Amino acid sequence: MHAKLWLDAYHGASAGELAQAVDGQSWDPQVKALTLLPPVLAALNRNFAWTTALGEAYASEPAEVLRAVQAVRREAQAAGKLASTSEQQVSAVDDSILIEPADPQHVYVPGGAALDIGPFERFAWGWHSWQVDWQHGAVMYQDAPYLAKAD
Repeated sequence: MHAKLWLDAYHGASAGELAQAVDGQSWDPQVKALTLLPPVLAALNRNFAWTTALGEAYASEPAEVLRAVQAVRREAQAAGKLASTSEQQVSAVDDSILIEPADPQHVYVPGGAALDIGPFERFAWGWHSWQVDWQHGAVMYQDAPYLAKAD
């Protein structure tokens, strides 16, 4: 994955430096947004076949993929493995289980440290430009359903 290799070269850069450097890339907004979550990008890179299959599944059946996410969340919550902590708030809205950062300026990735997303806010592809519309089964980017451009 090109972004992972690029990100490795910026190891040790401040979040602000990284955000500025990422903004200059011609990448799709989803790739730019993933650079603020290096542990997630690394996991996607390690499991590239799975990542590709997930992307293809989402491209053809986005609502079904998001229903599967909710099913896994319900199972985890029922097993006592998904609950609010000092890092995340877990709540139920309608039929959806939401997981949000306890502090909107920091995202916690399991197995990783808190990631400061503040420097990424001013960029259109940053954290706050993305949402999930669980009701309609779509990932939203800048308030519109998002599908990546075909290469």
